[in-house]
Amino acid sequence: GTPLTEHPAQIKKLVLCSGQMYYKLSHARKTKKIKDVAILRLEQIAPFPHDRITDTIAFYPNADVVWCQEEPKNMGALFYV
Repeated sequence: GTPLTEHPAQIKKLVLCSGQMYYKLSHARKTKKIKDVAILRLEQIAPFPHDRITDTIAFYPNADVVWCQEEPKNMGALFYV
């Protein structure tokens, strides 16, 4: 896709999610013209891609990392991720 900003250091939040949640978040980000949030969609949660996630987090040095899911807190992948 198109880069959000010219510099990864400008990203303030990195949102990890899976499935269709990515499309909902991406649409909201585009609609609201948010440029300081990056969204990382996890295609595979098990086995967990530790190395790839670590590399992505390092790419955005100023970003807070959060997990987003549609399911209630006690039902989704939150505690696994």
